[in-house]
Amino acid sequence: MRFPMAIESVSRARQFVRSALQRFPGDTVDTAELLTSELATNAIVHGHTAFDVMVSDADGTLRIAVTDQSGLMPVLLSPGASDVRGRGLLILDRLSDRWGTADNRPGKTVWFDLAT
Repeated sequence: MRFPMAIESVSRARQFVRSALQRFPGDTVDTAELLTSELATNAIVHGHTAFDVMVSDADGTLRIAVTDQSGLMPVLLSPGASDVRGRGLLILDRLSDRWGTADNRPGKTVWFDLAT
């Protein structure tokens, strides 16, 4: 599903994921919703583009992918205790079972997997 470059798109992307995952356990849905929020925020704040969210489930693995039109690839940071930004991919790294990126030229996809 496509979302415009607007801050309210983050909550709409969360709602889209929650709706798509109604049959999954609550903790899986909560984690998927949080991680989608992080990636959607990155698309808007760093990519300055609209974005697409795709949800798929195959072989016991839930995959959510966020695609935007920015060529700026994400970088996993190690923020200090007083840093107010830079934790999104760290959260993604800690809570997902696996994550990665694909360079689409133009743009990119950032995805994560959760075991179901």
